[in-house]
Amino acid sequence: MITAILLGGGRLKNSQLKSLISFKGKPLIVRLADALEKSKYVSRIVFILPEEAKQLLENYRLTKKADVIDAGDDLIERIYKALELVDTEYVLLLPVDVPLVDEKVVDGFIEECMNLGGDAFYPIIRQEVIEARFPGTRRTYGRLKEGVFTGGNIFLVKKDLFYINRRFIEEIYQARKSSLKMARIAGLSVLLKGLFGRLKVEDAERRVSRLFNDARLKSVVTIYPELGIDVDKDEDLEILRKLEEAESVDQLSQ
Repeated sequence: MITAILLGGGRLKNSQLKSLISFKGKPLIVRLADALEKSKYVSRIVFILPEEAKQLLENYRLTKKADVIDAGDDLIERIYKALELVDTEYVLLLPVDVPLVDEKVVDGFIEECMNLGGDAFYPIIRQEVIEARFPGTRRTYGRLKEGVFTGGNIFLVKKDLFYINRRFIEEIYQARKSSLKMARIAGLSVLLKGLFGRLKVEDAERRVSRLFNDARLKSVVTIYPELGIDVDKDEDLEILRKLEEAESVDQLSQ
């Protein structure tokens, strides 16, 4: 079985707490709690939440083991605090701002990972898969030799890797908003191949695996475009409202 760590402390630029954003009549924290509660692979949930979201979650009854960690300014420190409560080999790490993720997506992604075998897994989604399901959405894409992809918003990782690679994880987190710093971490050969569209998925896997003490890191070409839809900007909120309206129209026409 797997322990899920749900990151619920993120905010939009206007300081709106993502956990409290409503989609289809439910706050995102409740939608994701429901997905993890119904997952057949998740046996325990650790929530990282600020006080406002904690109070809302108190009204939601969970049958699985559940713990709540206070959110703070240092996300990495909070994640390691949550890891102290993990009693399973694998950890599923996901943010709260993935409004289209339900238990079918969670379980489907986990099964994709288990079919590959490895120590850590990260989803990548083909551009055509995103645009076929959610036309009009704007994502950041990168070109690999196998096609054009965007990254997903979920990770499946062996717990031990967090401790073996803590310094490197902290380095990546600090560099995440700097293309130059991330390029230095990736290495010149990987950077040049990426710039010219010659980088293969397996090249990227090999490089990152070496950086993570030769752990077996796998990129999962997932069939679930829902993993690529998040809420980071005001325009993402507008897309959510359009999806709600489209579904309401479909239901009325049936």
